[in-house]
Amino acid sequence: MARSSKGKCMVPVTWVLGAASLVAGCGEGRQSTSTPSQAGPESAENVAGMTAPVITFIELRARGDRAILVGGTETFIAYPKDASGTGVGPVNLKWNVSDPGIAEVTKAPEGGPAAGVTARSPGQATLQACCVPGPGPEDDPQAPRCVLEVCGVTTVLSVARDAVTALSSGVPGALASVSFPSDDRTGFAGGDGSTLLKTSDGGSSWTRVGPSAGAGFVSIAFPSGTSLGFALAGSAVWKTPDGGSSWSKQEHGSKSVMTALHFPSESVGYAVGGSGMVAKTTDGGATWKLVPTGASVSLRGLYFINAETGYAVGDSGMILKTTDGGGAWTTQAPGVPGYLSDIVCADAALSIAVGNLTILRTTDGGSNWSPHLAYPELTAVHLLSDGRTGYAVGGNGRILKTVDGGETWVLEPSGTTAKLWDVHFPPNGRTGFIVGDNGTILKIESPAL
Repeated sequence: MARSSKGKCMVPVTWVLGAASLVAGCGEGRQSTSTPSQAGPESAENVAGMTAPVITFIELRARGDRAILVGGTETFIAYPKDASGTGVGPVNLKWNVSDPGIAEVTKAPEGGPAAGVTARSPGQATLQACCVPGPGPEDDPQAPRCVLEVCGVTTVLSVARDAVTALSSGVPGALASVSFPSDDRTGFAGGDGSTLLKTSDGGSSWTRVGPSAGAGFVSIAFPSGTSLGFALAGSAVWKTPDGGSSWSKQEHGSKSVMTALHFPSESVGYAVGGSGMVAKTTDGGATWKLVPTGASVSLRGLYFINAETGYAVGDSGMILKTTDGGGAWTTQAPGVPGYLSDIVCADAALSIAVGNLTILRTTDGGSNWSPHLAYPELTAVHLLSDGRTGYAVGGNGRILKTVDGGETWVLEPSGTTAKLWDVHFPPNGRTGFIVGDNGTILKIESPAL
């Protein structure tokens, strides 16, 4: 903590669940729990006859999240506190943003405890709410006041608005999975009624390429390129060696309906489903074997960082992790009661899981999971190759975007109320695709950071 020559002290805010958990206080080289008496000769102890509360902290909270979509406005609220952490007020505050080109205070009643901040252009800026030193009202000696200038400080993240375009799939049923394995031109989408579609022109037109599987295609995986691919339907995995021109059926050995699959390489793949079942192949899908996990709940999603290390998520907040290719699984306890539907990993440390009323994030390989914004019916999550930009989709046409690896999220307009089931971007690409109910396909163009 540093104090300027004018006696102003500022402490960055640590954010949990979109709100501040640390507040600004005064004291050279001390924590934010410093009391006024640590601040120097102008402290409350040395002001004769002072009996009014002395403000030493200001906690800043965003009503939603500190990330704001360009053109949008978020309300931030200041909570002045004394050295014991007790809230005091009211008090006159000055609000300002370090870079008005990125964001600016657009709604701030004179001296008020709340301010509206509007995002102007992509970037990051500092928001301050400062209590100015001086006596309180002459007619109220008990009114709270500042001995030194105290500022609550946090970072405002201004996030670029994406272009979202609705495409025509030509099918009426739900589309549950999408994959663009190489670029934003060639991709596949699968869904109800054995629907399996392919585009070679960036989604402008789609043709049916799938076999009659007797069940909907719920998950698609192309491990490298657009030739070798796998599609999951009911109790079978279908394999194509030639980009969808031909398909062969492969049984995965489980009586349970499998819900998702992932291939970290052309030879090694995994599928998950009911009753905690995991199936694994090490020969490109020619044969599969069941891998015991010790779990009894249905598993809904999975992601493998490599052939050995991966996660599976499912009902009752279940998160399983393996580091030996499924030989052993450890159960992690994020402490959420609802289901988890999908998970994605940026690297060995950073992973994000989503589900009903839940976004979970770990930065230490799953040892600890922290909950973030709660939105209903989140179905899928995807991170771009930069490991920072990502999207989560779900019910009521909901699209959430992060530009800081899942620490904060903004709600993107989608133009639809259809439930969205999956989102995917090609490697190193910034144009992605989202699929959902009623044959919905959206094309989303994410500006470079």
